[in-house]
Amino acid sequence: RIMIDGAKVTSKVKQRVIDQCGAEAIRQYMLHKHQLSEGKFDRINWFALAAYLRTFSLQRRATQVKLHHNWIPTNSFLFQQRRVQSDKCPLCESAVETASHVRWCKSPGARRFRKERMEQLVRELRGANTSPEIIQCWQVQVGILSNPGWNKIGEVSGDSSSTPVHFVVGRAGTGADV
Repeated sequence: RIMIDGAKVTSKVKQRVIDQCGAEAIRQYMLHKHQLSEGKFDRINWFALAAYLRTFSLQRRATQVKLHHNWIPTNSFLFQQRRVQSDKCPLCESAVETASHVRWCKSPGARRFRKERMEQLVRELRGANTSPEIIQCWQVQVGILSNPGWNKIGEVSGDSSSTPVHFVVGRAGTGADV
């Protein structure tokens, strides 16, 4: 009989034992790196996060993890090491490529990827019977983060006809500011 954290392990024993090895060191790293409180850390659904990451190819998964932890080798970093000719983003070719820029690049390809991921998130949230208010909250928050012109009532300045959903999902790949 194997017990981990006071609970009997009945399936995927090998994976659960491997996961437990080094768990405290990883926990401490995550708390420090992302400035999380113990309470916030404990409320993260790590199983759901792992399931989400498994939807990506191995290469895309590695890129996402590096991006979230600011380990991504951006052109800004590589340029400082003299490993690339320019510190500019290869997609938009106008901004210095930093981890933040990678998340919010305005190039059509980057916008298309973010739009597809938001649409996938909405489908998965709906599939899990998530409250429409929570889904809208996600969409609004992404809109606010990605558009400085977003006002407090969820409209784009100068465009009161746009809803947060239409703005974030509908216009994300159109070339309009997102």
